[in-house]
Amino acid sequence: MAASASSTIAAKAGEAASAAGGQADGNGLKQALGQSAAAGSMAQLSALKDKLNATLGDKNAAAAARTGNGVGALFSAALKGGDGSGNPAAASSGEGNGPGNGPGNGPGNGPGGPAGSTIRAGVRVEAFGGAIANVREQADFNRAAYEAFVKDLRERANPNNFYAGPGVAGAVSDGQGSQSRVTGSDGARIVFVPSAGEAKPAAPPAATTERPVAKPAFSSPAFGAAPLQQRPLTIDGDLADWGPLTQPLATPYNVYQAEKDGKAGPAVYMRWAPDGLYFAWRIDMDPADIIGTPDQPYAGDCLELFIDVDNSRKGSMQSDRFAQQICLDPFGFQGDMKRTVGEIGHDMRGIPRHTVQWRDDGHAAARRDAHGYTAEAFVPRLALAKRKLLPGDFIAFNVSVNHGLRNWKANPEAMYALQRQSSASKIIGSWQKPDTWGDMQLLGSDAQTTISALHQRAADAPAFVAPGDPVQVEVRDADMNLSPHVADKVLGQVRVVGSSQQPLYVTLVETGPNTGVFRASLDTQSYLLPFVPNTVGVRGGDVITFTYVDARGAFGEADRTAMATIEVGYAMVVTTR
Repeated sequence: MAASASSTIAAKAGEAASAAGGQADGNGLKQALGQSAAAGSMAQLSALKDKLNATLGDKNAAAAARTGNGVGALFSAALKGGDGSGNPAAASSGEGNGPGNGPGNGPGNGPGGPAGSTIRAGVRVEAFGGAIANVREQADFNRAAYEAFVKDLRERANPNNFYAGPGVAGAVSDGQGSQSRVTGSDGARIVFVPSAGEAKPAAPPAATTERPVAKPAFSSPAFGAAPLQQRPLTIDGDLADWGPLTQPLATPYNVYQAEKDGKAGPAVYMRWAPDGLYFAWRIDMDPADIIGTPDQPYAGDCLELFIDVDNSRKGSMQSDRFAQQICLDPFGFQGDMKRTVGEIGHDMRGIPRHTVQWRDDGHAAARRDAHGYTAEAFVPRLALAKRKLLPGDFIAFNVSVNHGLRNWKANPEAMYALQRQSSASKIIGSWQKPDTWGDMQLLGSDAQTTISALHQRAADAPAFVAPGDPVQVEVRDADMNLSPHVADKVLGQVRVVGSSQQPLYVTLVETGPNTGVFRASLDTQSYLLPFVPNTVGVRGGDVITFTYVDARGAFGEADRTAMATIEVGYAMVVTTR
């Protein structure tokens, strides 16, 4: 800021500092939970979380709620198992049969066992599922599949594995998922499908395109939501490729008043993608007052971001190693369009105070018109102090929309008076107080599932398989594309409707980096045969169900279940005289 305006705001900030208050950051709870999860004891994790929430009070509970929606939830699949109620007892007793919300896609119906174990040691005979169904063999298969999935997920979700981009050690998935043993056709057969002549029920009505975003379970200075951007946007100031602008973030604070002044201010729109954050905003003003940023990167026509991906909510910027101030200058700093995205130094991460680290992998741009300008920007994930972007995450966030003024040199304070903030005014020193910032939740995408025969021979026949046929399952869920550099994985379940067989865990692998489409294949066999890994036992007339639990829907809903089914036909023998 210019010296006079800066001193004025600083003086008023000192007077109003007590109004900002302080919040416990709950970091001890977060670390304890992280250590417990790393130790792999899900039951102990659940008990510890309940105990700490009860003893440490609402502030730490809010901290846990803020940090438990993304990667923390991915590692808690077993806690949400059994009947899907989140009851660990159901998950460890083998009684539950509903998928949990774990990685958002991790099933929680795992086979039960004694205290401290997730697997039952005994073998029992099932009424349906094989003449002598060895439950332990399938339980061991499910456990191994789940543990391999979680181990791989830890590597892919680790923010440290994004620092060096696609070449970093540990970030590359092994690319292996559930695969059928069958690769070719076994010859022609005639199969009778029981429902072939039945009338099909009408398709359910399409889901409402707009659904309300649920408010967080904690108090927030300002809550916003960032939809998932599934295709790259061109940063040129033209918002046509954004489509409908949704989830606007208001800026109800002016720079010189601690309380809201009753005005909404310009709206800011944020979206996220695996490779970074997008922003758009519109300024209605006299075009003659558009000056860009001729003096400082945060003074004039620009957008200031105050962001902490870790959301640890410390009382000062210097105490929060992930807190950042990033300036988006859509007209270029001092007219230089190579300097449009830069981080302001606060003597942290090697950036000296009052200096700017410009990014050549980020960009901002604007388009002028007769009534002002429209701007957009992209902040790369590599520019974030913590490179972790997961659906459901809450990011500490405040924004300042700043205006130019043609005679700013003669009256800089008049220009600064035009600034608007989203969660707290600069008058209380919010630019250096992360505990006054709001919460921006990263929304997900609505998953779609299919199950089909790998060797469907009659294109016009109903979808079906016969015992011995391989099947393919597919999930389309863009928000589980955690990295644009590697093929990711998700986890689902396959089971036979009405059968006492345990569901089979299926690991689906992304069809390629950055596609958001995941596929796997598995085998079928007669239900009378002994268990074979990655194989489901069926008989004619069965219905096979594929279930996937979506971590976050497009409007922030947790644990949306997506299902698909396929019928098992009867193999027929035809004789001729």
